[in-house]
Amino acid sequence: MLRTLLCFTPFFVCLFWFITFITHYHKSDAAKRMLTWFLLTCVVLYLCHALFFTVGLPHPMECLWTLCSLSVYPLYYTYICRLVSPPASPHKLLLVMLPGTVVAAVKFFFPGEAIDDARKLLFTVQVITVVSLGWRKLRAFDNMIADVYADTE
Repeated sequence: MLRTLLCFTPFFVCLFWFITFITHYHKSDAAKRMLTWFLLTCVVLYLCHALFFTVGLPHPMECLWTLCSLSVYPLYYTYICRLVSPPASPHKLLLVMLPGTVVAAVKFFFPGEAIDDARKLLFTVQVITVVSLGWRKLRAFDNMIADVYADTE
């Protein structure tokens, strides 16, 4: 019982925030809309996590988990970009999501250990890339804000 509760807690937290953001989706700016998509991805990801640790996952759900786990960091980076710079074209979003989609599709049609190794490698590259590029973007934005709102004393 406690294990099930602990497994589903991240899912319910993300579901709550997704419902909160989706109710104001049409009135939101581009950054909040991207955050809504990020939260939807997290809802599906944590649902798959909870099901894996409680009852197990069939192969199609495991492929969905792969897609979501490889989409979280690119969506987070896109959210950072939408926060600190003018919105880029939606086609760039599709390019950011392409590697994860390809790995999930290959996993669906050709299950095996080699694709799991490729998923781990891609996930590692995504984390390092998002952390470094996101850090640079946020630092540049912070410097720009400091220049605009400098303390004159």
